[in-house]
Amino acid sequence: MSTANWTVEVDGVDRSVSVITDPENGKASVRVDGRMAARPLSAEEQEREVAIGRARYMLRRAGDGFDLDLIDAPLYIPPPPANRVTREQQMPPKRSFPIFKIVFGIFGTLMLLGVGGYARRAWAYMNVPWSAYKAPEGEFLIDFPGEPVTESEDHNVAGTIITMTQLYQNYRGHLYSIQYTKLPFIVTENREAPLAQQLMEAYASKHNGTILTRDPAWVAKHNGVKFTAKIPKTDDNPESLVKGAIAIRKGHAYAVIFARPANDPIGTDGDHFLNSFQLPED
Repeated sequence: MSTANWTVEVDGVDRSVSVITDPENGKASVRVDGRMAARPLSAEEQEREVAIGRARYMLRRAGDGFDLDLIDAPLYIPPPPANRVTREQQMPPKRSFPIFKIVFGIFGTLMLLGVGGYARRAWAYMNVPWSAYKAPEGEFLIDFPGEPVTESEDHNVAGTIITMTQLYQNYRGHLYSIQYTKLPFIVTENREAPLAQQLMEAYASKHNGTILTRDPAWVAKHNGVKFTAKIPKTDDNPESLVKGAIAIRKGHAYAVIFARPANDPIGTDGDHFLNSFQLPED
């Protein structure tokens, strides 16, 4: 029999993972700390999701061996020290992957840039000078009121370097923006919609905002969420209303954000901007 072994850390505790393959029938059994952790893989099956504590891993066949990749794990918060501090409590987490911190940081850098502090009539936005924008690598299509400003920065989020790219433009005090990044962890299809909602929550939390409506939906023909939110007044921006859409596609996350002063009348420019967003079909 052939064996593959890993040591992973979940919630601050090292866990031993092993895969034992029967050479006669090719069946592979998965054990965590010596106990069966998932239904065995038959010789024809290529992957199996494995729950280890609160974390989720994906076991995949790779040639004659196996790969074990992290899918998702909640943020581990060490317990407060007791009167008697154990060695384990003294040791900081070594290899746990703080997915929640990363999710919080992904769109937490998106700011409300230059939302105007004055009200206009809705008709003022009926003739926005829309111009089609195509991403250089063809990742997406979207309309902007003129050539968008492009900014790209590397952010250290919970020890993981994430490259954030943001495009935005202002028109008469309204903000039109899209931000996107490659996710630093594996996202299976059944996790795309929940992840989009986590990113929405992270965005609202970062700006001390309140989510008014949420609609898990197809966004540009991909899993995602549409939402509206209210963002309180800051030194740089008035109280603002936001319409947003977040989509997940092939390990990338996209956030399309329209923002206007809360005292502006409702127009159609926000709907046009969000509806113009397109992603390639898989």
